[in-house]
Amino acid sequence: MDIKSKISKLPDTSGVYFFKDKRGKIIYVGKANSLKSRVSSYFSSSSQHSPKINKMIKEIENVEYIPTSSEIEALILESKMIKSNS
Repeated sequence: MDIKSKISKLPDTSGVYFFKDKRGKIIYVGKANSLKSRVSSYFSSSSQHSPKINKMIKEIENVEYIPTSSEIEALILESKMIKSNS
């Protein structure tokens, strides 16, 4: 399944998302109130992103997520995932 298809199937709930490169390595971890809206925003218009973000977007091969029941839970989980992947 390609990235755009995966994004279209993301839930409109809070959670933590992570982007992986072609080796399966996590290259970015983020949190969102709406997983679908937030992840979609990366793929909308590249002119709105910094060169660093555009470079990362080109490396994305997979999108995974963990839904949460609240924004606070997403914030805590995001922090834990960033620490464990540093």
